[in-house]
Amino acid sequence: MKQFYLTKKINEIVSTILILLGLKEESVGLTTTTTTSSVIPFDTRNRFGLYSFKAALVFLFFVFGIGNNIVAQTMPYTFTQASGTYTALASPTVFQSLTAVATDGVSTAVTLPFTFNYNGVSCDRVYISNNGFIVLANATTNVAPTSTTYNPISSATAYVGAIAGFANNLINSTVSGASTEISYTTLGSSPNRTFVVQYKDLARSNIGATVERINFQITLAETTNAISIVYGTASTTSTTTTAGSMGYVGLRGASNTVFNNRCMTRTAPYNTWATSGGGSDNGATASVSNTVAWNSSFAPTSGLTYTWTPVQSSFYQSLPYVRNFELLIPIYLQFKIVLLLEF
Repeated sequence: MKQFYLTKKINEIVSTILILLGLKEESVGLTTTTTTSSVIPFDTRNRFGLYSFKAALVFLFFVFGIGNNIVAQTMPYTFTQASGTYTALASPTVFQSLTAVATDGVSTAVTLPFTFNYNGVSCDRVYISNNGFIVLANATTNVAPTSTTYNPISSATAYVGAIAGFANNLINSTVSGASTEISYTTLGSSPNRTFVVQYKDLARSNIGATVERINFQITLAETTNAISIVYGTASTTSTTTTAGSMGYVGLRGASNTVFNNRCMTRTAPYNTWATSGGGSDNGATASVSNTVAWNSSFAPTSGLTYTWTPVQSSFYQSLPYVRNFELLIPIYLQFKIVLLLEF
């Protein structure tokens, strides 16, 4: 009886991990990471609907005992990427515009209209960098990024956290019709307001103001504490494939070992903005495993939306997370193969 109870509890953990991997549907409404995989269509659970005690332990061993292949992190967010609509802000508060954006800069603290819970920390202010990201802060940790930070995810600065929409050394675009502006506003009414930071018509300094423009918004949702990056028009004539010329996209926690970022590997299945993969590291050294490509072949479509939703249940929050959920799919397949051994 004791072993049955223990087996049942271990199965609950296994089930939770499979949900977090996007390999099993959640029955209580948890949003799962969007992942493309070929799951083997067979099951070996017993008459109680449980995997055997030994098989469940083997799965946990694979997940938690594979050493350097997976590095644990503690950002309890699920990620989704979907098509949506980009709506430019009507009458925002302007932080910088036109040529002012060409000089690296960070805003003074901007007070949030509501308390935003970021990675378990209550934040009441943000700092806006003109290099494509924002930093969250509060009275206890009122730390801004340096003006020359171009990758806030790998930065060692001890801020509460950072959200990168497309972080790089950005400048104002001078493409015909461009009107560069970085601004912010609040939409909606309590308790469902959204704080929006908008980056309009920017370009990368090492590519050139005359050949490209990118638009995106970083949004913070009241009550749900969800984070979204919504992309608008993006165009460039650049053909660069240099990783250092690409962008950093995603979240960083209280240190640069805690992050949830995106990447494009340039090969299927993570070879488009709409099918990005989880980054394997914080991008201290730029590579295809920690940046998102932007050139004449790779660009976000207008309305593409990346969303990070905090996991609500304290049970789920108590579980270890990994940098890249996609990396765990082979582990799940190994688990299925082990089950064939009929423990």
